[in-house]
Amino acid sequence: MSALKFLFSTQGRVTRLPFILFVVGLRVITEGLAFLIRNYYPMDDIGRYGLMLTIPGLIGMITLWPVFAVTVKRLHDINWSFAPAIGHLLVPIIGFTATFLVASLNEPGTEPFYKAQQVVDWIMMAFTYYLYALLLILSIVKGTRGPNRYGPAPKGKDDTAEAVF
Repeated sequence: MSALKFLFSTQGRVTRLPFILFVVGLRVITEGLAFLIRNYYPMDDIGRYGLMLTIPGLIGMITLWPVFAVTVKRLHDINWSFAPAIGHLLVPIIGFTATFLVASLNEPGTEPFYKAQQVVDWIMMAFTYYLYALLLILSIVKGTRGPNRYGPAPKGKDDTAEAVF
C-alpha cells in the first residue's frame, strides 16, 4: 500500500502494527509536545506561550483525516464499519463549535461562562476517553483472517500464515 493510500484512503485494511505506529505514535507525540509546552515553556510572555500551545492543535488538525482514514482501515480489518471512527472527526468540530458558542453567548469571566465552559470540558473529556478506549481496542484485537467484506487480508496476512501483528 502506498503512503498516500495509507494516509488518505478509507478503502482496504490495516493490521495492528502500522495502526499502532501511526495513530498511537502520533497521539503520543502530540500529547507529549503539549505536556512539555504546558509544563516547561516559560510563561513570561503569555502571547508567545499561547502561540506555542497552538502547535499540538495544528498538528491534530493537519493529521485529522489521515488518523480517521487509518482508523477506518483498522476497523475494516476486524470487520467493523467506519462508524466508531467518526469520533475522530467529531471531537475537534464539537469542541470548536461548543467553545465558540460558550464564548459568544456568555460574557467571559462571568459565572454562566465558567459553568458552560465546564460542561464543554466534560463533554470533550468523555469523547477523549471514548477515543482512547477505541485506540486500545484496535491495538489489541486481531484482524479477521483471510478476506472479509472490506477486502483481502493485508499483505502477508492470509489464512495460513499469522504473524505477531
